[in-house]
Amino acid sequence: MKAIKVFIISTMMLIDIFAYGQLQIEGRPKSFGQLDFQSKLDNVNIVEMPEFDIQAEIESNTRKLPMVFAKSFLVNMDIKTNGTPEQIENGTIWRIGIKSKNAYSINLIFKEFILNEGASLFIYNHDTSKIIGAFNSKNNTKGEIKSLACMPINGDLIYVELFEPAGKKSKCTLGSVNHDYLGVFSINKTTGFGGSGSCNRDILCPEGIPWFDEKSSVCKLIIDGRFLCTGAVINNTNEDGRPLFLTANHCYDNPGIEDIQAAANNTLFIFNYESPSCSGPNGSEIQNLSGSTLKARWNISDFLLLEINQDIPTPYYSYWTGWDRNITNPVQSVCIHHPMGDVKKISMENYPTTINAWPTGANCTIDIGSNFWKVNDWDVGTTEGGSSGSPLFNPNQRIIGQLKGGCALCGNNFPDYFGRIPISWAGNSTPNTRLSNWLDPLSIGPLEKIGLRYIRNYTVNHDAWYTGEVVKFLNVNILTNFNINVTSMQDRFEAAGTLDIPAGATFNVF
Repeated sequence: MKAIKVFIISTMMLIDIFAYGQLQIEGRPKSFGQLDFQSKLDNVNIVEMPEFDIQAEIESNTRKLPMVFAKSFLVNMDIKTNGTPEQIENGTIWRIGIKSKNAYSINLIFKEFILNEGASLFIYNHDTSKIIGAFNSKNNTKGEIKSLACMPINGDLIYVELFEPAGKKSKCTLGSVNHDYLGVFSINKTTGFGGSGSCNRDILCPEGIPWFDEKSSVCKLIIDGRFLCTGAVINNTNEDGRPLFLTANHCYDNPGIEDIQAAANNTLFIFNYESPSCSGPNGSEIQNLSGSTLKARWNISDFLLLEINQDIPTPYYSYWTGWDRNITNPVQSVCIHHPMGDVKKISMENYPTTINAWPTGANCTIDIGSNFWKVNDWDVGTTEGGSSGSPLFNPNQRIIGQLKGGCALCGNNFPDYFGRIPISWAGNSTPNTRLSNWLDPLSIGPLEKIGLRYIRNYTVNHDAWYTGEVVKFLNVNILTNFNINVTSMQDRFEAAGTLDIPAGATFNVF
C-alpha cells in the first residue's frame, strides 16, 4: 500500500481552479448592467411546467435503481422563438423564465445547442444569487448529438438569457426541464449535503487520507437531468490521459432512459464534490463537465464505460486510477462514493470479499454465482442510493469493480455487490461489451495497471506539489521563481512532450 501523502496547493492555484466550471467563460449577463433590469425581468415571458403529485412520484421511485431525484418534462422550446427579445448595442438579448412550482432546483438540457462566435448563454434564478455561464461556442459538441446538460439552479423559477451578436445566427433549443423534488442541491433535505446516513464518513476523515489520489478520480453523476450515480476516471495502458470513465450499466440501461447514448451525452460529471474537512461544511460543485460518449457496457457484470467529451482541465486535479483484473479475493476493500448525492464518502471492509452472483431473496440471501464481488458487511460507512457505479478498490488502491447495489444500509449487517473487472475484461467478446479494448489499447495484457496523475497544457504560476505513482507532464511551462515538486512513490517520473523549465525555477522528483 502506498504511504500517506500530503498535498499542498497555493491560493493562486485555487483561483485558477474556480475560474473553471463546466468550461464556462467568465463574465456576466448583458442585462445585469441595466438600471431597469428587475422591471424588465418581471416582464419576461414565463413558461410554467405542469403541476404533479410529488409524493406519488417519490413513492413510485423509492426502490428504483438508479436513484431518481427529478421529474422530467420534455419540451421543444426555442429560446429565440419563445423568449422575450431586447435589442441592444451590437446584438439581441433573449430571455425566458421557466417555472416549476415547488421545485428545490431546476436543471435544463438543451437538445440543440449551437452557438456562433460571440454568442453567450447564462442561466440564473430570480434573485440572481445563483448564476451559471457563460456558455459559448466552445461548449458546442463535436458529435452528431448537439446537446448540453446544465447544472441545477436552486429555486422553482429560473431564467435563460441568450445574447447573439448582430448577423450571427445560433440555435438554442431546450429539450427537457427537470424538477428536483428531493432537494439534492439543498442543505439537509432528504438528499444532497447532509442527506446520507449518519454512519457515512467524509473522504477527508482519517480513514480517507491514504486515498488522496484515488478520491480525485471519483465523480458524482447527474444523468439525463434525473438520476444520481457515481463513477471514476480510469487509466489505460497507453497512459495518455484519455478521459475514460467507469460506472454501472444500470445507471443508463433502465426503463427511464430510451436512448443510452443520448443519456451519456446528457451526463454531468461533478469533480471534487467533498467537504473540506472531516464532518465539515458543504463542498463546491463548480468543477463539472458536460457530455460523454458510450464506449462499452455489459449487463452481466453491470459495467459501463464512457469517454468524457472534453479533456479534464488540469486545475480539476483529477487522477486516473489504476485497476486490477486478478481473480484473487482482496483481503480488504474500500468504496469511494456519493450516497444520496451527498459529499464524497468512504466505506471500508476490513475482511476478504467473496465471489458471488447478484442476489435474490430478502436481505440479499441467495447469491450463488461468480460475476460479482460480495462485500459481506461494511466496517466503516455504507452505500445508498446515488452510490451506484462507485469504484471498489483493493488494498493496492486499484479498481477491481463497480457497485451494482445490495442491501447494506446504516445499522444493518447486509452485503453489497460489485461487478468484477475480471469478468468485465472479456465481457461478451466484442469491443462494445468488454473493457480490454479500452483499458489495454496496446494489447500488452497486464493483470493490473498503476494510477496516473496527468498534467498537460498548463502554465505553473505558483508553487505546487503533485502526488501519484506516476506523474506525466505534457507541454507544461513552469514560470521563473516558482517551484514544482513531484512525489513519485515508485521513484520514477515520466515526462511526455516538452517540459520547459526556465532559469531560476526548480524541478524536484523525490
